[in-house]
Amino acid sequence: MGNLLSRKLAFWKKPTESTNIGIYIDNAHVWCFTKHEGELDAPKNFARDEGWSSIFTAISTTYPQAQFQIVLGHGCYQLLQVDRPQVDDAELKQALMWSIKDLVSTSVTQLHLDYFSYSISSNNKLNVVVTEKNMLQQMLSAACEQDLTCKGISVEEIALTNTESDTEQARLMLCYQEGAELLLVVIKGGELCLQRRIRGFHALNAMSKDDLSYGAADTLSLEIQRSMDFYESQSRHAPIGKIQLVLGARGDDLKPLLAQNLQQPIESLHIENYSLWLAELALKEFCQAEDTEKVDL
Repeated sequence: MGNLLSRKLAFWKKPTESTNIGIYIDNAHVWCFTKHEGELDAPKNFARDEGWSSIFTAISTTYPQAQFQIVLGHGCYQLLQVDRPQVDDAELKQALMWSIKDLVSTSVTQLHLDYFSYSISSNNKLNVVVTEKNMLQQMLSAACEQDLTCKGISVEEIALTNTESDTEQARLMLCYQEGAELLLVVIKGGELCLQRRIRGFHALNAMSKDDLSYGAADTLSLEIQRSMDFYESQSRHAPIGKIQLVLGARGDDLKPLLAQNLQQPIESLHIENYSLWLAELALKEFCQAEDTEKVDL
């Protein structure tokens, strides 16, 4: 795990052959995405308060003995950056528990963690993903009772590396989900090179065009430029070649405003349902199965 690249984050792995399902989970809902004989099946959406047993019973009724990949989203985990402890790889996860104990509000004995590093980074930092152990155990136990198999669990930042690009240059993606802070990621060659949350835009969908024109777009441009400058200072690759906006209706409003301040080409992606899109990206994780390492709960 010491040389784990960003896309190798996994909390669980178990091989089998059956229908493949991509599942996205946030703090309120569960979204399922799958294809049958190349055709998209009707997406399924469950409320978290239905309970894991009810949710996985419904999934197994339609897709018996299916296998699935999960992407965790808003409200399901924390992503922390810490210095890499100076210990052997075999002792690293235990040492990271001590590194994060003052950064989380829950006792570390009740948490499960995994970690990854940036392939371009020359510093000694690790990105640590932390989630509640009890939630994972209940969820996976409910799936197992229905003879469903979890192949892997990842997070939103890493799932975005499964998006396709028409350029070999690094690209910056800016993503928005209602109620969450803006997510900025830099991706190059299918690898996550940088991620951060931009505060102050959790209510982006409620901002008017005037709000965006008078200050908000300039503030966002500055944050994007700072991130691009940091990326270029950390890597020896070419500068970021394109900016992609996944901001719902606000993407088309912000595109011309950001273009006034930034030199890179800007593309607004029209994603109708961000949560379902992440479930689709979870399904694409099956293509990376050979790169996924096992982490025992």
